[in-house]
Amino acid sequence: MTDQVIPVNSASQLTSFLGSNSNKPPIAVRERTTGKTPTVQDFKRVQAEELPDDKKNKLIHELKDALQHIPSDDREVWVKAGYALFLLGDDGYHLWIEWSKKSISFNQVDADIAWGSFHATETNYEVVFKLAAKYGWINPWKRKPSNSAITKAINQNTPKVAPNFSWTESFTISEQEAKEISDPVWIYDNLIIQGHLIALPAPPNGGKTTILFEIACQLSEKGLNVIYVNADISASDAKNMIKTARERGVQLLLPEMKAGLSMKDVVDNFKKMNEQNADYSGYVVIFDTYKKMTDVISKSQSKEVLQILRGLTAKGMTIILLSHTNKYKDAEDNDVYEGTGDLRADVDELIYLVPQKNIDGSMTVSTRPDKVRGDFDPVTFQISKDRQVTRSAEHIDVSAAIALKKDIEHDDDVINLIIQKLKSTTKVKRTELVAWVQSNTDIGRDSIIRILERWEDHQWLSTKDKNNYNTITYSIKSFPAAPKPPKC
Repeated sequence: MTDQVIPVNSASQLTSFLGSNSNKPPIAVRERTTGKTPTVQDFKRVQAEELPDDKKNKLIHELKDALQHIPSDDREVWVKAGYALFLLGDDGYHLWIEWSKKSISFNQVDADIAWGSFHATETNYEVVFKLAAKYGWINPWKRKPSNSAITKAINQNTPKVAPNFSWTESFTISEQEAKEISDPVWIYDNLIIQGHLIALPAPPNGGKTTILFEIACQLSEKGLNVIYVNADISASDAKNMIKTARERGVQLLLPEMKAGLSMKDVVDNFKKMNEQNADYSGYVVIFDTYKKMTDVISKSQSKEVLQILRGLTAKGMTIILLSHTNKYKDAEDNDVYEGTGDLRADVDELIYLVPQKNIDGSMTVSTRPDKVRGDFDPVTFQISKDRQVTRSAEHIDVSAAIALKKDIEHDDDVINLIIQKLKSTTKVKRTELVAWVQSNTDIGRDSIIRILERWEDHQWLSTKDKNNYNTITYSIKSFPAAPKPPKC
């Protein structure tokens, strides 16, 4: 097989092609380019001979490390890396193939065809370093010390300094802080601690404004100075809120309804307050909503606002941020707050409000503490159809209720089939019951057994055979009959 001819016709052009800073081509090239056109194999040999073994081995090691940071699924990147490694010959081929195998779509035949189509270009292995840097890799050549100062210091036996761990004091909990955690000053039990910054995320129309405005009124009636900033209210709702706020002593701010003003002006004024050396211990401020205060997905803007609020709580102010949850849930099907990680990091408490709408038009809302600096118990609120708020004496696990409802909806068809079979006879063995359901659905055996176990004692009862412990029979669960109406 003859060497592929490269469109370079002289040693000087070849030198320029390889990117050399010298006006003279490398020795290996000068020896081979007298009177003939250089070939691909010339390029491979130049690359190999111009690097001593130790430097070559180090280069291969660094290229291998860099490639680990580059995704191999993008074909354009894949081809670009192939061209960059082509001039390293067999070493480049093995590096490229090993890296290519990271992709789930890797095909050896396709890779070999692609490699065979590569040819010498102005690209070299440094392109791999540049690609890797885009994905967070630090070029080893750039992180090498620019001088031997470190080595000299070691050789000259420079005296070692004493280790400095004074910074750890900032992370140590003081006795007073420990007392505040174990014995907080509640201004609203199990929800609001005095002097804390609290975030309360909830889904849209989840009752957060209704509940917190009622709490604001109660706190005002206890003698606290309560400011409720609402920038997320419609004109129709504002009228009733203004009337109630005046009657119950809450200072209601509606920045979006004042000509020439906005929530930004409110934030700017609180920023000025934070610059003052004042005591805000008797003040409670509720922002509705946090999204109106800043761009919640901008890390820098969110950080700036949260720093202002942290400064105010350090001066005694209690601040509650009502916020939204996003449309995506976590792996356990729980709501997730909208915004950057700084919100959770900078607040003292992050407590979700979990709503469930009831058939009669009312709503049940329970808290789900996510991050707390105190001993919190979940609490439950009831919002009536006419939006009156009461706090339940007992906590209702709304999250569990919602999950149960989803399970019922998911299992409904199988449950109905099982009940149908159980109603037709006194007792049915598990094997017979599972076969019955399978014959009427496309659901697998294990899924049917899980449903049988999940709804045991709710819809049916199970009994194990005394003589054969593995034999289980099921029967329909009977419910008390409704009382008969009295005779007239």
